[in-house]
Amino acid sequence: EPDNAPKARGKGRKAAGDGSSDSTSQKMYYLVFQDSPVQSLVNTKVPVDFEASSTVTVGRDPTNTIAFPDPDVSRHHAELSMVGAKIMLKDLQSTNGTYTKEGNKFQQVKGSVSVKLKTIMKFGTSTIVQLVRETETLYEH
Repeated sequence: EPDNAPKARGKGRKAAGDGSSDSTSQKMYYLVFQDSPVQSLVNTKVPVDFEASSTVTVGRDPTNTIAFPDPDVSRHHAELSMVGAKIMLKDLQSTNGTYTKEGNKFQQVKGSVSVKLKTIMKFGTSTIVQLVRETETLYEH
């Protein structure tokens, strides 16, 4: 019986989270590498789990949520955060800048901007990723 107690408690917590995680399960976002100095990363997907943490940090330092092996990416380069239903991208005063693609040009992020699904972001000079959702990538060819 003591065995069951923690399980039940764990289940209860999960069930409580499930109400919101129906919508959040669709909120499993990924960064898909479009370009990187590390060729083997191109076209790979990195999960961005806003459920685990509403703020995801990116940079060269391994302590970041997502670490980019790119010398042009600052140690603590930028952060993505879920604010309500919006995703915000904030440059952490990186050396080589954070950019979002507008049309066919990259615009430098000053401070913090909101990003939509499919937004293409560039960190530094050569790490380029696209924000996608799991449900969508299933239909891409």
